[in-house]
Amino acid sequence: MRIISPSFSNVGSQIDVTGPGVGVVSTVPESAYAIMSGTSMATPAVTGLAARVLARHGDVLTATRDAARADTIVKLVLQSAKTLGFGAKFEGQGLPVS
Repeated sequence: MRIISPSFSNVGSQIDVTGPGVGVVSTVPESAYAIMSGTSMATPAVTGLAARVLARHGDVLTATRDAARADTIVKLVLQSAKTLGFGAKFEGQGLPVS
């Protein structure tokens, strides 16, 4: 399989999860919608998926805001990720799903 990633993509061991970041329809000022690409598109998508994962874990949401809670949130998001078949170098744990 030949993997082609956009020039703005991160690649390597620093990748934790992946998100859709190319050709995303987004709202923009004055024209209502536009097709956009970049980490500015992938980040909110992954954040929304993380929120859906956390919605099933009320105990985490009401826990004291500390490092242990943050670690638990990361663990839940990583556990929810499903591989897309590109390997950890390109997708980390995969795409978080709710």
